[in-house]
Amino acid sequence: MAPTYELIADLPVTIDEYELEPREAHPHPDFTRLTTTYVLRGGGKQGRGEDVVYEGLDHIAVQDSGAVQ
Repeated sequence: MAPTYELIADLPVTIDEYELEPREAHPHPDFTRLTTTYVLRGGGKQGRGEDVVYEGLDHIAVQDSGAVQ
């Protein structure tokens, strides 16, 4: 079986717009886990993916800069 990337690498992708959704979880009283969900829209479709970079300040910086249009 081919790796997933090889199966989808040549598919066309159209991104008309995207937005960033901040997420947070509290797995422990002394720790807040920040992530960002990217919502991509284009060609009549929508997709979502999560940026799981561990450093919370990186998420805050991306979210504060906002989506680039």
